[in-house]
Amino acid sequence: MERNRTQNLGSKRLDNSQMTSSKPIADWILDGLKIMGVDSIIFSPGSRNAPFIIAASARIDFKLRVVLDERSAAFQALGEIEALGKPVAVCCTSGSAIANYHPAVLEAFYSKLPLIVISADRPASRIDKGEGQSCRQMDFFNPHIGASISVQEDILKLALEESLSFLSQQVLDKRAPVHINVGFQEPLYDLMPKKTTMNFTVERALHEIDLTGALYGLSQCDSIAVIFGQLSHEQSLKMREDISSGKYTFTCFVDPLSGLLDLPDTRPISDLLSFTPQGIISIGGQWIDKAPKFHLRALHLKVHVHLDFYQSWDVTDASDFIHIALNQFPEEFELRLKEQLIKTSPVKKGYNRVELQWSDALVFKTALHHISDWSHLHLANSTAVRYFSFFNRPVNLYANRGISGIDGSLSTAIGASLARQKERHFCIIGDQSFIYDSNALNLSSLPSNLTIIILNNSIGAIFDWLPGNRALSSETQRLFANEQKVNFESLCSSFGVSYICVTDQQELTNAMAEQVSGTLVIEARTMDADNTAAYELLKRT
Repeated sequence: MERNRTQNLGSKRLDNSQMTSSKPIADWILDGLKIMGVDSIIFSPGSRNAPFIIAASARIDFKLRVVLDERSAAFQALGEIEALGKPVAVCCTSGSAIANYHPAVLEAFYSKLPLIVISADRPASRIDKGEGQSCRQMDFFNPHIGASISVQEDILKLALEESLSFLSQQVLDKRAPVHINVGFQEPLYDLMPKKTTMNFTVERALHEIDLTGALYGLSQCDSIAVIFGQLSHEQSLKMREDISSGKYTFTCFVDPLSGLLDLPDTRPISDLLSFTPQGIISIGGQWIDKAPKFHLRALHLKVHVHLDFYQSWDVTDASDFIHIALNQFPEEFELRLKEQLIKTSPVKKGYNRVELQWSDALVFKTALHHISDWSHLHLANSTAVRYFSFFNRPVNLYANRGISGIDGSLSTAIGASLARQKERHFCIIGDQSFIYDSNALNLSSLPSNLTIIILNNSIGAIFDWLPGNRALSSETQRLFANEQKVNFESLCSSFGVSYICVTDQQELTNAMAEQVSGTLVIEARTMDADNTAAYELLKRT
């Protein structure tokens, strides 16, 4: 069968002097991965990608893992990319397997995470001719991919070098996901000594920074707001240093995922609703809150300047949108625009003083209180990530906000935890997101440094927060709620995962202090709480 699966590639790892796949292209592509900076490959094995598995297991320069579920495998790769800042490859067999990568490819494309997808294929001459486990895999992820190539196993080495060099530019210069599709003839399991290697150079792009147009456009504005969206760990630490040192004299309006909201000299991005700037300067990725987007669009801004090496978001529909490939705020902007940049007095953030009853909000607040500074905190979509607007502290933040789906939050947390095993990781996730991605727990070795807190309100509670929901019929609300009655203890037991159930704050406090060897799941049952009322109380504050 094409999709015979194994859970372990085997404990024996051959060295480069021993036998490898009889398909030279498999080793050539692995050589190309090393040039791109790849150290880790996650396989979801089947027969068609056997040449890659054989070639990789004959080498000593890659860390190899097996994940049965391709969707989870790709999100685990994203977690590893975020944790280490390096590209990661995933490799699957032919047919429907490739489709399971699609959600993670979408997230990688919009979050600018260099995921490298390698798919094995049947020969081009056999596609659409009744072969099992075959489909049209060429350009499968277009248009949500940095670049893709589809080649046959007999491609000339020089031609492959040129193609891989182009892909490398997308990975290294644009942090874009890429796709390599390879058609293999049978036999697939034959061996031979390794004979040749792949080597090519990558011409790195040079970013020419010209601030002239941006400075002219911004100079025409009476007031300018500076906004920080989701930031990488490195960006966030640099910005924290600059803000804390008093380098900036302007007010920083920050998304919670910037990792800057706990600083006294920042203001939440929602505070923008009280201002009417004519221009904005934004840094980083997506914003969680919709209200500032709607507000800024209604102002018909003169100019929006976005600073980021890899991505740009024309989120405000300004008359003039300018993208500059910088990951920091230019000193020249502050020198030349000092009078226009909005400056306000610091505001007190009093969310932590709000008295809350047992609810999702109190679970989040309590869990965060027991997380050490600079731990790794993974926030799942869609409700959990929003609570960080109210309760925050200095941590290394992760959240899949490129496309903002619920489908890979747990997998991403597991991938990052495995990548940084000496540091503590916590994942706060809703019941629906956990169930959706529970296949992530199907690993031969789960991380020993991960605690997962499930906000189990038994429904899709995010819909209760949306305007107009309460005016809907009870039947319509039932459909949105999607009530679940999953036994999380049994689910965890089936994967061999430690489990604790808590129903009040003291039990949660005790659970957070538990020392377990392995992944720990804490189910916080809040289905009888008024979670919407608690959320609205926080918003009023």
